[in-house]
Amino acid sequence: MQPLNILVLEDNPVDSELILRQLRQAGIETHWLRVDNEADYLNHLHSGLDLILSDYQMPQFNGLR
Repeated sequence: MQPLNILVLEDNPVDSELILRQLRQAGIETHWLRVDNEADYLNHLHSGLDLILSDYQMPQFNGLR
């Protein structure tokens, strides 16, 4: 199985690690990048992503936006 390419939109690095640890424990191999603001999020969007995991509410950005 190919690793999932994941973009993690999360302002708390500890929360990102918890999510990624759960994926590893489920046997899911990943290549991932964490971003914590809208500009970085937009800069890292590309067609090669398999999944975007987003915090719902962050200081200047939210999951709905």
